[in-house]
Amino acid sequence: MPAMQDLKLKWLFFWWAMACFWFASWLSPSTRALWDCLDQALFFGLNGLVANESLWQDFWAFTNWRPFDTIGGGLIILIAMSWVYSLPRHKRLQALSSMAVLLFIILVTRFSTAFILYLTDYQRTSPSLVLTPSYRLSELVTWVYAKDYHNDCFPGDHGYVVITCIVFFFIKAGRRWGSVSLILLPFILPRLVSGAHWATDILIGSVTMALVSLPLLLATPLYRWITSLTGKALKLLFRPLLSAIKIA
Repeated sequence: MPAMQDLKLKWLFFWWAMACFWFASWLSPSTRALWDCLDQALFFGLNGLVANESLWQDFWAFTNWRPFDTIGGGLIILIAMSWVYSLPRHKRLQALSSMAVLLFIILVTRFSTAFILYLTDYQRTSPSLVLTPSYRLSELVTWVYAKDYHNDCFPGDHGYVVITCIVFFFIKAGRRWGSVSLILLPFILPRLVSGAHWATDILIGSVTMALVSLPLLLATPLYRWITSLTGKALKLLFRPLLSAIKIA
């Protein structure tokens, strides 16, 4: 019976239908022109920020340096562990296990998407290589290597991880931690400013991935099953450590 209670087919199909509709709006010639206009407007507006001011060039080059991504990852871990330790001790292992499930879903979705794109042989080049004028941070700033292009930029990985984590925190950790997780949103901006991503890499690609993957956690027994298995595995393998750090 618990499995049937977890299985919410109406919600599952609703969000998957929304994903299909949202992605179709980008594929359809009648609305694609609107998305293309938005892509170009946001690229020229954001990339134009680094046209002249050297301070802005240095700042955005630093945020597009790959090691900078670890700051965003560190914030996700910090928020997650703060939430875990805010709970009574008997609930902490389940919360920690749920974060492992989130990571699992993110990885599976990303690799599945990459495989589908490989099969369809679809590639999208970054706007910094397509549109002009384009202010390339890798050429304007030499003290750090800024990621400002990609030959296969769709969908946006950073956007997908940020969106998925924020929604997860709101639903599973509550409004308080969901609101805290909103500080992750600015980490989507650097690749847009540098021109490594189109806006629709995130608005279409990342959002569609989230609409497909999150319902698997929220409207099926998958979340409960994997959380239970992960909790048992963690207890079996790391019981002394979990006890020492007051998780279990």
